[in-house]
Amino acid sequence: MKRNQTIDAGRLLAAILVVIFHGVVFNIPWREQTFENLKWFYPISNLAVPFFFMVTGFFLSDQKEEGILRQAWSHFKLYALYFPLFSIFTLLRAWALDLQGLAPMKEVIGEQMTLINFFNGTFPALHLWYLLAGALALWLFYSLRRFKLPSWLITLFSVLIWFVAWESVEENVFWDTHANGGVWKALSFIALGHWMGTYRRMLFPSLFFLVLTSVPYYKVHQHFGLKSSWTNLMLFLTMVALFPILAVFPGKDNPLSRWGRDHSFFIYMYHPLVIYTYATVVSEGLRLQHFGLQLILLTIFSVAVSVILGKYFDPWYRRTMKSIRKVLVPDKKR
Repeated sequence: MKRNQTIDAGRLLAAILVVIFHGVVFNIPWREQTFENLKWFYPISNLAVPFFFMVTGFFLSDQKEEGILRQAWSHFKLYALYFPLFSIFTLLRAWALDLQGLAPMKEVIGEQMTLINFFNGTFPALHLWYLLAGALALWLFYSLRRFKLPSWLITLFSVLIWFVAWESVEENVFWDTHANGGVWKALSFIALGHWMGTYRRMLFPSLFFLVLTSVPYYKVHQHFGLKSSWTNLMLFLTMVALFPILAVFPGKDNPLSRWGRDHSFFIYMYHPLVIYTYATVVSEGLRLQHFGLQLILLTIFSVAVSVILGKYFDPWYRRTMKSIRKVLVPDKKR
């Protein structure tokens, strides 16, 4: 499938939406005030991760089942790759909080590094759930496709399980239903993206349909919040309306699409290092009192540092981890 510049630009926007959301979530001292004042923003930021999953499914639609399995393995290897980095960072952050007398180190580690968090992918960092849930969802999608099930049927099947799990399961060793939606949310949007990629020539973008779904979604999200099946139903319908608009118009190469293509993954992956460090190290007295300006500057700085880390640190980190793996697991045992 040819590269879609509009989708690449959408990747950049989605990554920035995640950064802004986490800029609020991870900065506890001004979280409540910011949540109240930016309540209009959260229905928008909630579109980001489903969009990433749909892009994955969309570009897998031209590949055979083996390509889906390779992508699942790629997601899992990425999760394993960044697991040590964020484990070390979480320990350092817990130590820093302990030194400042803000929270005992054992308490911070005990809350974050739990068995349940390990299985739902939020151990050692919340944002890593995307990689583990994506890997499991792609493996399930591959398995169901082996039975010749069409992607639309897999989408329906996974959405039903997602909603049932959301209503009936408080906490599970494979996903924290009320935190992220887990593997079934990932499978729902991967399968939906795959279906749209398979029938992309028949897609009919409609701004009327987008308004018809997005306005109720926004209102429902404002009323019920994120932890509601009604919110997730309208989220799903909004993505059904939004994605064809981006997929049908490939656009032309531009700076936004190039940034999305080259940097969106690193923005998503490395921004918590910046935001967590800011929340941990910078004292309340040194912060800007205007939280809106603070959030804008924090977002810009997080994106810039993430891009730099992606360009210079990430290649070194990958080489280092590869060298360590060769030492621990010699070629004859692999």
